Amino acid sequence: MSVVKVVRVLRKDNVDVCKMTEKSFRWGDYINDVFDDWVKNGVFLKAVENDKIVGIIHVKVFKDFVWFEGLRVHKDYRRKGIGRLLTTKAMEISDGKTIRLLIHEHNKPSMALSTSLGFRQIDKIYYHSGREREFSKVVETLKLKKVKVDLQKGYMDGWTWHPKEHYKNPVYSGIFRGKRIVALETKPLFLIEGSMGSMAYVSHNKDAGSGFIVFELDKSKHNVQNTKL
Repeated sequence: MSVVKVVRVLRKDNVDVCKMTEKSFRWGDYINDVFDDWVKNGVFLKAVENDKIVGIIHVKVFKDFVWFEGLRVHKDYRRKGIGRLLTTKAMEISDGKTIRLLIHEHNKPSMALSTSLGFRQIDKIYYHSGREREFSKVVETLKLKKVKVDLQKGYMDGWTWHPKEHYKNPVYSGIFRGKRIVALETKPLFLIEGSMGSMAYVSHNKDAGSGFIVFELDKSKHNVQNTKL
């Protein structure tokens, strides 16, 4: 394999990036839906060999941490260190001291990579796939009421994990199919108690569906060298 360089994704890369990722999963991929936003916001990186895009990763930037997402490697270039190269470069150029990311519980290669780079597991959440509903409609339909609740754990919003201290919106509670639910105003909806049947939601309840592990790395403890592109 010749030299692989890591540089920023450009708007003109849309077709090549979406073509590379269109069959990432059985259902396809979401990269096409977020491509324009990722180019404009955060840091969107690509690994390039001989003018061919062979991998990508996006860094979402928050005030007190950065979030790694969308790590993809071209099917013909896997197990060649591209994922490690992209992740390492993202770690180096990230301004945030704390880095977090999310990995499906069955994605053993990605978990092994993250662990080898110093990431540690801090939480596990579960996603129940189903019908997406606007939060306001859920509140209206189920007649949910605002309640006072002290969060005990972190939560997901916009497929990003946040520490409990970040949550500033109201907490809602009500009855769904005879059982109490307690919900956060997030997308997808995050439940800290109960379940929502056929609706899409995220929770800490392992019966909810697919499991995802949240990993974290403190750059100051791993001597990560800060660089610029």
